Amino acid sequence: MKKKNILINFMLTMFALSSFLVLLWVFFYFTTRRSMINNMVSQAETTSDAIIRGVENELLTLNDTAYALSHFDGIISMASTRATSTFYDEGMEVAERADSIIGNYCPANNVVVFNNDGLFYRIKGEISNTALKRAYYLLEKEHSRIFTVSSNNTTYIGCMNEIMGGEISLGYVVLLMERSRFENLLNSYADLDYLGTVITADGRIICSNKDVSQDQLDDILRESVFYKEKEIGLSGFNLVVYCENAVSDKLSNYFKITLPIAIVVLLLVMAIFVKYWRRHIIGPIYKIIVNTNENKDRPLPLTGEEYFDDLVIHVNDTLKRIEDRDKALFAADLKIKESELQTERTLISLLKKQIGAHFTVNTLNAVRALINKGEKEEAVRICNELSSLIRYANAGEEYISLFDEFHALNQYASIMQTRYPERFEFETVDDDAFLDIMIPRMLLQPIVENSIIHGFTDRAGKVTVSATIDEKDVFITVEDNGSGMKEAELKELRQKLKDCHAGSNVGISRIALINIERRIRMVCGERYGLYVESEENKGCTVMVRLPLQKK
Repeated sequence: MKKKNILINFMLTMFALSSFLVLLWVFFYFTTRRSMINNMVSQAETTSDAIIRGVENELLTLNDTAYALSHFDGIISMASTRATSTFYDEGMEVAERADSIIGNYCPANNVVVFNNDGLFYRIKGEISNTALKRAYYLLEKEHSRIFTVSSNNTTYIGCMNEIMGGEISLGYVVLLMERSRFENLLNSYADLDYLGTVITADGRIICSNKDVSQDQLDDILRESVFYKEKEIGLSGFNLVVYCENAVSDKLSNYFKITLPIAIVVLLLVMAIFVKYWRRHIIGPIYKIIVNTNENKDRPLPLTGEEYFDDLVIHVNDTLKRIEDRDKALFAADLKIKESELQTERTLISLLKKQIGAHFTVNTLNAVRALINKGEKEEAVRICNELSSLIRYANAGEEYISLFDEFHALNQYASIMQTRYPERFEFETVDDDAFLDIMIPRMLLQPIVENSIIHGFTDRAGKVTVSATIDEKDVFITVEDNGSGMKEAELKELRQKLKDCHAGSNVGISRIALINIERRIRMVCGERYGLYVESEENKGCTVMVRLPLQKK
């Protein structure tokens, strides 16, 4: 009877211990899951705001342009006429005058005016007649304010604004934009594979960065851990950004590794507990039973030591398996670190996309001006240099040789000298040794841009870029003899550079330098970064300190 009670107590104790370890593992599972979801939602919220701003600017510009054209006197007069020849004659005059309304930033590839008889005139673009007839059908028969049509293997997103003569509808102004423009904008944030973006209108999906239908979208939004929906003004477009619940797959892979480890730990604790029972409880009790037996010459009954010998052997086997499981633990740690590195790469990618984005738009405006002045050869040269510079900036490799970086700076300076003639001279002090020195790509261009934009607003001057190398570090200097900074401005800038890693509000002034400082610290470490010296009316010097890294 006593042996039975001992066994029952032992089994109950083992059950309680096992239950505690299982509950501890479940708690760890759900805590980890919640932490991963919170991190995912935090990244999604930050990125969704950037996506919404970018798409909203495009769509509002499109809608505002359509509205302005539909109220243009020349287009109202053109749409009111029923004579075909008069319609086209007035269209030629309107096309020249409407260019100032369309402007440089309108994303539409085609601008078309329809009258109520189905006549149409292309103010801008070369879309096919078939596609325009299809667009007119959608406007008249299906009353679609926003629609899609295809022409020459290209799909266009169209939006219209009705042309009114008093209270009478005279026709439509239709703006058509290539859908690929939106797709490129949405895909530029593809680093977060669990983030989806969808543009809808009239209950239909117009554009998306993922292959998803309207029915599927409703289900996805219900199951997503985060989504944000934004109606774009009065344009009729609706933008949805959602974060899919991608935690389950990642967590499943993670716990495929941790579950065997948890089992090993459970077995180890149980084995230690069994050994304790054998020595301090089971063994002494059996000795008492033997000593109180009337037949003391009788062989000893089965002892606690014999009873648990097989468990002791199992403990020894478990200890050996722990060494094998250590490798699994190490692999799990590597996976977690790789996830953290991926998060850093995403941030770096976003920072790189920030640097010099407005430069492309300003350069294209300069090209447009050159074309209007008839300087086509100069415009072609600028286009070629801009194309080369964009390919260089968006290449896949994070690191590039210092020599190639200086070459890219010369291309950039050439473009800026076209935009700001006789404002500045530019020089790079090259060395063949720079071919073997590797630095982060497109690191110096924003610094040079700062010198040009801030240093030579009221004077002409020169920008010089040079580099020196010692045994451990590379020091790159961007020096100008421009207007410089006041002492208070310099002190404020240095403080912002110092605090940039803390996520403080750095404001807009010289934001490029803050981004570069953050990028250098993230990639190279806290001991590297920017050092700024400046004196009012004497210029500014920015020194970049990087670790020496060779091919």
